[in-house]
Amino acid sequence: MGRIALLILLFCGQVFGQKVLVSDRALFRVDKQVFFEEGFSQWVKEWRRLECVTKRSMLLRALDVEENLFKDLPNYLQASQSRTLTPSEKLSIDKTVKLVKLMLFVQTQASGTKAVLPETFSCIGKTKSPNIDAFLQTEAFLRSKFKSSDRKRMRDDISRAKTFIDSVSRATAHEIYL
Repeated sequence: MGRIALLILLFCGQVFGQKVLVSDRALFRVDKQVFFEEGFSQWVKEWRRLECVTKRSMLLRALDVEENLFKDLPNYLQASQSRTLTPSEKLSIDKTVKLVKLMLFVQTQASGTKAVLPETFSCIGKTKSPNIDAFLQTEAFLRSKFKSSDRKRMRDDISRAKTFIDSVSRATAHEIYL
């Protein structure tokens, strides 16, 4: 009886094992967390909703993110499978990794306060994901630390935020596998 059960298990394992195919690849690592293409592609898809705030976002301006980054990022990831990325494509990937690093950092620093953002961020929509919420929390964190009430100082505010982001990025280990 035990041998029959063992044979059935081996046979089922062989049949079902052949149907499972995994074609995911590691893109980058931040500290000990590895980001894989399949999961990260979902993040990028959600980030496309942020294109409407690129010029008003302190976070995206401090990272020097172009409006089309989130639209072009899937193409860069696809291209990296067949060729070496261009310097501008590598820079875009680096900016994305910096964004992820800062979002992870802010999650460890969060005080649980509700993100208060300008009305112009309403273009993102009411339906939010944990990824979009983390972005908005990071935006609110930067604004609370560096945004002054004087509009004339916006360049200085962005510069100070950029310096802060660079220091967080340098303090957090990462590795890009592309």
